[in-house]
Amino acid sequence: MTDRKRIFRGDRLKAIREARGLTQDELNTRLSFGANQVYKYESGKSDPGSETLARLAQELEVTTDWLLGL
Repeated sequence: MTDRKRIFRGDRLKAIREARGLTQDELNTRLSFGANQVYKYESGKSDPGSETLARLAQELEVTTDWLLGL
């Protein structure tokens, strides 16, 4: 089994969330995510789908490309 290349940048999500003064729980609540979902994205345990990526970008006022490190 080969490791797939990670595209989503959890470190960027964490940086912009903190810059906006939000906790993981606050962002989870704002986006109606389950508990610990933002943690999973930030730590690389899970990648958001395209719809979720767009919602994260809109809520945090960044582009999806920025969140992807492009």
